[in-house]
Amino acid sequence: MKQINISFVGDLCKHCPPAFAGRAEVVLKLLATFLVVPESDEEDISLFNCNNACWSIAELVHAYPKEIAHHLGDLALRFSEILLTKKVILSFCLGLGLIIH
Repeated sequence: MKQINISFVGDLCKHCPPAFAGRAEVVLKLLATFLVVPESDEEDISLFNCNNACWSIAELVHAYPKEIAHHLGDLALRFSEILLTKKVILSFCLGLGLIIH
């Protein structure tokens, strides 16, 4: 799945909530497959996919809170694991100008 498609799912959740009514869990499982932070710098597209999947999942949760409610604990844990990876922390620091690459 390409980065733009992952974002499109989030856009559909945000602007056309009926799009995934009754199928939010299936969409969540698909998006969750992109919640992976790559180990090497050669896989930066995976980091963009992860970022877009996080955003799309947030839109999915907002659009379908009752369908996704029992997954919130697992999502919070996975998001915190992602935020604490070395690659994400370095990317964040670079973006803030705290580290010069």
